[in-house]
Amino acid sequence: MAMPFDLTGFYDSFTKQLLIALAIAGAVMMIVGFVTQSWGKAIGTACGTIVIAGFVIIFKNLESIGTWFKNVTFKNAAISMIDMPHWTDYVPDTQSILSHVIHMLM
Repeated sequence: MAMPFDLTGFYDSFTKQLLIALAIAGAVMMIVGFVTQSWGKAIGTACGTIVIAGFVIIFKNLESIGTWFKNVTFKNAAISMIDMPHWTDYVPDTQSILSHVIHMLM
């Protein structure tokens, strides 16, 4: 399905600026974390910056990633109602358990 408007030009120019600003902000926050001896905050900032930058980069190929995920996950006839076990297969036979307990109590 085609979108009624095309934002690829805006996305291409905006992501470069966003990634540069994200790298600068992440570096400043890590330096402040190290200077104030807050190692956990500095490491968390580094990981968070990398994750957010990864999401921004991944969003460019979101449609192809979604198609790949759909093809890998939902293969034709991979899951059918015949293959799935019924929930009663996991429930023990309560009649035999009860008779066994009563027999042990007597």
